[in-house]
Amino acid sequence: MTEEIKDWTDVTACPVCEGQDIVEFVTNVPPKIDRPTTSWRLCQGCSHLFVSPRPTDEWLDAYYKKGYRQDTHGEEASDKVPASSAREEIGRAMRIASILDGFRGVGPFRRHLDIGSSTGALLATAMDKFKIPQSVGVEPNEAWRTFATTSFEKYLERKKSEDDGPRDMAFYTNLEEAPGVFDLITISHVIEHIPDLDTEMTITSEKMSADGVLYIEAPFAFGGVSDPMMFPHLHVFTPNSLGVLVEDHGLRVHRLFLEGSQAPFWPPHQHLIVVATKIAPSFQKSEVMDQYIHGRDAVRRSVEQMKQARPTYDLG
Repeated sequence: MTEEIKDWTDVTACPVCEGQDIVEFVTNVPPKIDRPTTSWRLCQGCSHLFVSPRPTDEWLDAYYKKGYRQDTHGEEASDKVPASSAREEIGRAMRIASILDGFRGVGPFRRHLDIGSSTGALLATAMDKFKIPQSVGVEPNEAWRTFATTSFEKYLERKKSEDDGPRDMAFYTNLEEAPGVFDLITISHVIEHIPDLDTEMTITSEKMSADGVLYIEAPFAFGGVSDPMMFPHLHVFTPNSLGVLVEDHGLRVHRLFLEGSQAPFWPPHQHLIVVATKIAPSFQKSEVMDQYIHGRDAVRRSVEQMKQARPTYDLG
């Protein structure tokens, strides 16, 4: 059971646009024994949804280092991760890599930073698909960071026999520690947990190379099969608020879309995705159509591969 939150802080302005035209947002999130109940607000300027009051930064820092994995996966991983989480992350990593395949024309991926890298599955999948020489992960949870480091060492040992050039990896506790700039930065189902969006996005933008690509994926406010407003989410994005967040930090929206509806019930899309760059996107019709066709075919190929292939990344 989660430790009771005793230290709260009020959020008086929108974390995305800093607007103060804020109203209470009534939710139907059912209370859970192992999760606190939070109150939500709606910014009428950019349509962002956020928790206020929210736990203090100090409480959240300790929670993500220790209690978060216990709440979400039922155990604190040590030398291996829960099998259900491993399967989920491999599937998500393959799906994201296929989406990114349509944006390789923006520039080569020489260095990849994954913020909230967890098991390292996305880093390994992207390294495989795009032959990325250096991968860097940011993961605050020590147990999962240690697991990812060990798994990646095994992965790189196997890759020595392949003539793909040098490969390297490193994992850090927080974003500030990650050195250099990156051609690919991914933030998958992490940004909704971050208290200070402005600081996080400022640092992220600074760490993007001039021709770099930023991929952000978050729960869609009105989609999915589970409630996106369940603790410990502090934010829930709409297409408008996610686009505003990116553009307010000097980036250009290359593509903003919904994804993740599954047969046979076809629930509302659960993922809200933005791909952004520092350079202005091209809107020439021929290029847009070529990119669409390439992306569509890449997704089809990925689906077939997922049915037949086993991941080469050792998940313990």
